[in-house]
Amino acid sequence: MEHRIVEIETTIAANIAEVWDALTGEGAIVMPMTKVETDWNSGHPIVFSGVWNGKPFEDHGEIVSVLEGKTVSFTHWSGNGSRPDDYHLVTYSLSRLGDSTRVTLVQSNIGPKPEPSEETKAEFSKTFRLMLNELKQASEAR
Repeated sequence: MEHRIVEIETTIAANIAEVWDALTGEGAIVMPMTKVETDWNSGHPIVFSGVWNGKPFEDHGEIVSVLEGKTVSFTHWSGNGSRPDDYHLVTYSLSRLGDSTRVTLVQSNIGPKPEPSEETKAEFSKTFRLMLNELKQASEAR
């Protein structure tokens, strides 16, 4: 079952090509404070690594879909490479807004777990808001 957890958006003062490059190019900014390794092909793996609260981590996922310059979605789960019953689906959608780009981020939980608490939803929203701010800064600096 899919539970929508976060839906946030921002406007970036950069064209879609610049935002897309920041989102999926070298140094991709799709998850907060992580290094991303993938080839951006549907069905292929995506690996996120970094340090969170002083501890190194490596999370995994799979590219679900990519529409160049429009949308990218991928799954995400913590821990080893095998997908658990419960995981996240993250989707970024880009649209033109004059000379700027509107970016919408949706995160859903997939699996049998019940809907998360409002506190958990707020934490996810805070984390992804940070990511959108990083994407905005990187895109506008190009």
